[in-house]
Amino acid sequence: MKKTILLISLCFMSLAIFSACSKQESQGESGATSKTNTKTTTENVTKKEPDTTTKPTEVKISSDDFIKIIEVGIKGDVGANEVINSVTLEEKALIISVNISSADTTLLTLELLAESRTSSITDTILELTEYYSFWDTITVDFGSVGLIKNSKTSIVNDGYGPYFNPAKFKLVR
Repeated sequence: MKKTILLISLCFMSLAIFSACSKQESQGESGATSKTNTKTTTENVTKKEPDTTTKPTEVKISSDDFIKIIEVGIKGDVGANEVINSVTLEEKALIISVNISSADTTLLTLELLAESRTSSITDTILELTEYYSFWDTITVDFGSVGLIKNSKTSIVNDGYGPYFNPAKFKLVR
């Protein structure tokens, strides 16, 4: 279900980007000037610079809409008896509050479960590269168990998609 909702969201965003790019191209044909190697912003999209560096395309939406997209995307990233309490954005800090206090600890301690859930939640968020401009850090707060904070500068991408290295997670109480 989570993947389906995420796929639908991504399809919708792709259509919005395609529509904005088509609109921009038609404006270019009607005499509007554009410079090579500079960012060109339309109402809905920031176009990639035509150079060799790869930068994700950013979409222009409200922070409330961004939070809703994150809430839908991470909904299935927690297990039974675990609850995502809230998703907030404070300046450029994305904070996800998760209650794992009632989780089954037969196989994993709450501390190891927190690391596992952080990995699942942040992996989902990092797939949404077009929203990177909204945040600089992602904090997953597990209440009394502690919190794990990751910075955008810590993203690893070795060909398998972006992720935070779980070996570097530090549970802070």
